Amino acid sequence: MRLVTWNANMGFHRKYQSLLDLGPDIAVVQEVANIETLRAKAPDFAFTDAVWVGENTQKGIAVFTFDGSALTVDSSYNPDIVHVVPVHVRGKRYLNLLAVWAFNGRDKGRGDKSLGQIRQALQEYGDFTDSNNLIIAGDFNNNASWDRGLKPNNFREVCRALEERNCASVYHRKTGSEWGKETDKTLFWRDRNSAGPHNYHVDYVFVSNGLLAEGYRFGLGNFEDWCGAGLSDHVPLILDISID
Repeated sequence: MRLVTWNANMGFHRKYQSLLDLGPDIAVVQEVANIETLRAKAPDFAFTDAVWVGENTQKGIAVFTFDGSALTVDSSYNPDIVHVVPVHVRGKRYLNLLAVWAFNGRDKGRGDKSLGQIRQALQEYGDFTDSNNLIIAGDFNNNASWDRGLKPNNFREVCRALEERNCASVYHRKTGSEWGKETDKTLFWRDRNSAGPHNYHVDYVFVSNGLLAEGYRFGLGNFEDWCGAGLSDHVPLILDISID
């Protein structure tokens, strides 16, 4: 099974073929218009099922399947935790997917802002996230190098909370990188320069250790194909896991 997460930076109706060329079975896409708008603007974009949430019809988060899998939003979903949505994937294997486009300090103050959206979601969706088949994927808009003091929404605290649920960041597991010292960037902000001063690692895929134990491959899209070509200021993350 191949999962791709990508912040498309708007205009997804013009860019979807680049996503399809990666051959995803499941895709988590941030900064995408709602399904009705997308169908109108990109009638040839074919998918099996889709879930979209957002407050702006032109700019939300979507989950798509392309392999016959069905999607349902878990009944615990709380729209006050903006753009972090628990989705059941029902296909070759049942998966719990927490799709993320975190606003962190820009969440309009709703909910427990001190915890940050991911830790709020882990509390609110406790039954959903206490799963051996859990994937958490998306744009977290955060990095441990930005941690300050002992704030509960520091990114290391987020990672610790995920590790307590037996979830690992696939990038860090594969590369052995320390939090906040990632050599590979996923966001090329402002000038979209591969060597620019505003490049960060802010997109992640966390997966239950049991799923990773069955075998996986992981990679990032390269700067030239995605950012240099003007598609987005983010590159995609691509995970292949073995499922029987």
